[in-house]
Amino acid sequence: MQGRMISAPAAHAKIMRQPTDFLKMTFTRLHVKMEHIREGEQRRNRMEKSPHRAVARSRKKRMVPVALIALVLLAAAAFVFWPRQTGTFGGALVDDGVDRIVIDPGHGGDANPGCVYGDVQERHVNLAIALKLRDILTERGYTVAMTREDETPIGLGERAEFANGQKADVFVSIHQNAVENNDTTSGIETWYNQETNRHSKKLAQSIQSALIAATGAVDRETIADTTLAVTRLSQMASCLVETGFLSATEERARLCDDAYQTVLATAIADGLDAYFKAAR
Repeated sequence: MQGRMISAPAAHAKIMRQPTDFLKMTFTRLHVKMEHIREGEQRRNRMEKSPHRAVARSRKKRMVPVALIALVLLAAAAFVFWPRQTGTFGGALVDDGVDRIVIDPGHGGDANPGCVYGDVQERHVNLAIALKLRDILTERGYTVAMTREDETPIGLGERAEFANGQKADVFVSIHQNAVENNDTTSGIETWYNQETNRHSKKLAQSIQSALIAATGAVDRETIADTTLAVTRLSQMASCLVETGFLSATEERARLCDDAYQTVLATAIADGLDAYFKAAR
């Protein structure tokens, strides 16, 4: 080996100096680090006391309500100006150039005759009026579909599902009313569900007004309801029309009369005409 040999005492002295140098370096680094920390604390204190810092904090606090107000205004603008959904998703009409109506003769089949008084069954009266309405609407240029055209049974959910599948503009269910042990209560009323489609109320009012004008019957007005299955499950504007009381002797006789059924069907068609005209 070349170079100067280190004597044992010298080597020992070099080894003993290393811890002393290491401790010195460590304390030096700690001192420098503490100085940086103190300087940082002083800078932060100066910034906290700065008027510019106070203004910045004030602006930050004001930004929260301003941002919230801006968000609310944006949501309101979107509600007002965003293109309204049409047809089966809440609009007045389906934008496809076709005026499509689904007619639903209530009840049907031996197991579901509706209200019965003597030999008069609601299902038959409903179907008779509905078939007349179909023919009148077809002559006026509407595309018409019916949930039933005979006495084949069909469930409530199936009726609404059929109407939704047809992408109909309007769904009209035809029924007769009754009050047990009451021969005097009479008149016409129309039910609707505003929660399903906001245009259902306008549809119900249009048909109710036309029926009362044409028949002179007692106006039992329109009734808001959220429980009737066919109007609750139908996505388009819909209503359920009770064209009279089978429990009232005189009104029952009129409801079974072919000419009066035509008057009812024509009035419903007139109400639909008015609704479509207003919706355009």
